[in-house]
Amino acid sequence: MTMKAQRFAWVFVAVSVASIGLAGHAHASVTADQLSTPGFFSTAMLTAINGIEARVNSILGSSYNITSSSTYTAWAYSLLLGAWLMKLIENVSKTAVFNAPYAEIISTLILGIIAQALFATYGGWTWTIVDAGQYLGLLVQKQAMGGDGLMEPASYIMKVWANFQFQDQSIWNLGVTDMVCNLMLLFFQVILSGAALFCCMWPTLVGAVAILTGPVCFMFVFHESLSFIFNGWIRMLFWAAFFGFISRICLVVICIVLASAFGYNLGAAPGGSIVALDSDNTLAFIMLGAMSIVSLALLFFSGVLTSMLTGSANLDATKMIANGAKAAGTAALSVFL
Repeated sequence: MTMKAQRFAWVFVAVSVASIGLAGHAHASVTADQLSTPGFFSTAMLTAINGIEARVNSILGSSYNITSSSTYTAWAYSLLLGAWLMKLIENVSKTAVFNAPYAEIISTLILGIIAQALFATYGGWTWTIVDAGQYLGLLVQKQAMGGDGLMEPASYIMKVWANFQFQDQSIWNLGVTDMVCNLMLLFFQVILSGAALFCCMWPTLVGAVAILTGPVCFMFVFHESLSFIFNGWIRMLFWAAFFGFISRICLVVICIVLASAFGYNLGAAPGGSIVALDSDNTLAFIMLGAMSIVSLALLFFSGVLTSMLTGSANLDATKMIANGAKAAGTAALSVFL
């Protein structure tokens, strides 16, 4: 058997097993009446979204503080002190052997004090940065849509899409044009709903990961060759804040456009009537397709704009802290000497 035939056989087996598993699951949980109900899958997805929102809010609330873990905190703090001690030994050796200026020793001492102060207040300022973007975005969302739920824009988009119905006939009776239109509608619905879910959840998850990994990044602030790790961690915090704000504003704009174009209400219950997307209602399909493309472009460029704002050329926290410590060390040395 050739390599290509072996790959085909493995793919066939994998698809067959997955199909059997999915078919069994669908047969056990979804009836034929449910499958024929308009918006059944959208309703099921909304139930899952509400469950996700409740779990995210309960696990990643602003009251959570990673430094409350004594074992993890002690380990990270030991690494911080070890890195600080190594830098002090390095600068003292340079001064003793190569007559390097005393300002380097003083600046390292001050840098360590700043790092310890940031570590001691870690649970406050890190969550302030992450929550700032989310808070501003949710504030705008509440003013526009009446609610401040984390998943509310994604939920609203899925509820609106549930009002757009395919042609109610067998797929085998559809013409080529109608089939292509229905497939495009399904594609836009899946992609836009997935993008909305991503933009609602991702900033929170990125912020949580940044806060969880932050304590072990402090030790890299003392060594220039490894400072990119500390800088990357700081950029992750600000990225979560900026993306949380910008993407949520884009989601709110998308919801407003959908509501205005098809006469729906903004809020938890959009209401409105069913829109049949068939050959007699081509304008609705064109409008929906155009808005889907523009919406996806908005969400994509919100990520691009966030990356531009938090790029490496714009944010060098290690250099900022080190320069401040060096200036303070030089000033202190000039006072005492």
